[in-house]
Amino acid sequence: MNKTNKIILFFLLIISCSSIQAQRNLQVSGKVFSASDTTGLEGVTVTIKGTAIGTTSTAEGYFTINIEKGKDALIFSMVGFNTKEVVRINSANLNVPLDKNISDLENVVVVGYGTVKKSDLTGSVIALRREDFNQGPITSADQLIAGKAAGVQVVQNSAEPGGGISVNIRGAGSINANNSPLYVIDGLALDNSPAVSGSGANFLDSRAPRNPLNSINPSDIQSIEILKDASATAIYGSRGANGVVIITTKTGSKGKLKVNYEAYAGIQNVARNVTLLSPEQYMKTINELIDAGAGSANQKITSIDNGGTDWLQKLYTKNAPIQNHNLSLTGGSENTTFLVSLNYFNQEGILINSSYKRIAGRINLEHNIKDKFKLGVNLSTSYGNDQFVSNGADLNERAGVIYAAFNYDPTLAFRSAATGRYTISNDVNIDNPLAIANGKKSYSNLYRTFGSIYGEYTIIPEIKAKLNLGTDVVNQRRNSYIDRTTIEGLAAGGIASLLQGRNSNYLVEGTVAYLKAFGRHSINAVAGMTGQKFLFDDLTGEARGFPSDATGADNLALGNPLFYRATSDRSENALLSYLGRVNYTFNDKYLLTTSFRADGSSRFGPNNRYGYFPSIALGWKIDQESFLQSSKVISTLKLRVSWGKTGNQDIGNYNSISTFGAGNLAVFNNTQVSTTTPTRIANPDG
Repeated sequence: MNKTNKIILFFLLIISCSSIQAQRNLQVSGKVFSASDTTGLEGVTVTIKGTAIGTTSTAEGYFTINIEKGKDALIFSMVGFNTKEVVRINSANLNVPLDKNISDLENVVVVGYGTVKKSDLTGSVIALRREDFNQGPITSADQLIAGKAAGVQVVQNSAEPGGGISVNIRGAGSINANNSPLYVIDGLALDNSPAVSGSGANFLDSRAPRNPLNSINPSDIQSIEILKDASATAIYGSRGANGVVIITTKTGSKGKLKVNYEAYAGIQNVARNVTLLSPEQYMKTINELIDAGAGSANQKITSIDNGGTDWLQKLYTKNAPIQNHNLSLTGGSENTTFLVSLNYFNQEGILINSSYKRIAGRINLEHNIKDKFKLGVNLSTSYGNDQFVSNGADLNERAGVIYAAFNYDPTLAFRSAATGRYTISNDVNIDNPLAIANGKKSYSNLYRTFGSIYGEYTIIPEIKAKLNLGTDVVNQRRNSYIDRTTIEGLAAGGIASLLQGRNSNYLVEGTVAYLKAFGRHSINAVAGMTGQKFLFDDLTGEARGFPSDATGADNLALGNPLFYRATSDRSENALLSYLGRVNYTFNDKYLLTTSFRADGSSRFGPNNRYGYFPSIALGWKIDQESFLQSSKVISTLKLRVSWGKTGNQDIGNYNSISTFGAGNLAVFNNTQVSTTTPTRIANPDG
């Protein structure tokens, strides 16, 4: 064979191989669009079934992919839409409509133990999605909804980092019991009472304690539903009187791994200073008062020490930094989806020695087995570090830093030139503001882990059974120390306090859901049983008279044994409940919702152990009637009427039984003896 023939044969082999490859592969192009409005969908993941080979659709919904012979099925998936499988592909051009996933639509609202279409609601419920939330520096979930929901008052009671926030739904509901709503996160009802109460001896904490919801990363939240009226909250029975806030966190999505990082940083300064008397004005005012008979001549101010001091300005942190970083990873296969997130938040306060730091992590995982059994885990853990400044409400040498700064003598230098110590006024019985800010130290470390594991089994397409197990564990330790640079610390030789507490609860919940549409009728029902146990214990220690301030509150044993003080406490309560609800719709116009819950609480007296909480609500979609369907003025009109009964079991533990506490000390045979004394008379009807 000559050289020319070899070249011809070589090209023939190439053409033949290309022909064989073309017979084996099929290039498929097409468009993916929304079935409801034919809009092209961007970012749809298109994968060859059984492989990791895939592509994503363009901004207009177009895609192109090569399919090998024998691989004749494509999977189309996107968040918010039902995953679709297209098989037996014989055409090179496909048009693929995707149906919206009803559980992700904004017209679906999460209510107690289930979901309903927003148009089918008969109770007063507000649904907020991520795009509705407040933007900017957000510390807790409460701040996301401030000003966003009618009838929901969100007030930040303290501007300190991580400061306390109160939430009231339709006003205060009780004089003696708690007025905060019930928070439910991914089906787990939380107990937001603090693990540690108090701030330590001689340390003035804010009247608004730190917000327990600070431990939740706001970036993890997908939606918040607020149940306001009794017909909506009756399903939560004895915990529904103050309303219910249902928080749903983000979930994973099928398809390739997606990494998202978001961050912000900024600085904080005092927006508007309080105008106080200058040293010259203060000196003039005091001397004029003395001349008018308010004091003796030897109390007059004759000079300004080293230019005086603007005490408020000394307390401010200039350009206090704030930063937040959030990293999340989502993805999954046909049967398994996951979300993993990490969060770091750090805020320095505009008052010196105040700050809040949070490190949080979350994992949400869900696995489907043959579309019959669903197993899921929602788990969150966080660490919070607080640095407090003594700024509570009291007077004289016990006052907080702001009160002291308002009232302290501005003609004094902040330190004495002779002693180097903080200056003390001879005329005002108030401690030096800088001594309070720097000499009264308090730190808190809080660890919180909460979450649930659930399994859901589809008995038949209309009936699903679900078991939900959850827990919430909070461990907190707080150290406070008053050193000798303060008036109180100098008199006592240092004052140290150690407060440690644990607050935990455990949930077991089983429900059965029924969803059926037939003819003009639709039924959405749920029934179940739930039990939850709450445990609390704490330990407090205090010591005074230390040889030096070097160890602070880290070694109470160095204090004077005569001034040791220790207290401890332990309590628990339990809740056992039975519940049910039925949503009935006729002709997509007439609505009926009825629910019932029986709550048995250990906090109730033996003669009234159970509380019963029924509700009923009716709705009429007037806009669906024929006489309004053609109206150009009215697009949505619904008439609803409801009645319900709710309760508030947040009344404290052991109120119905006799309790005893520490009594006065007694002396018998020259020996000091501790005593106990009754603190509460039994009330079995309570």
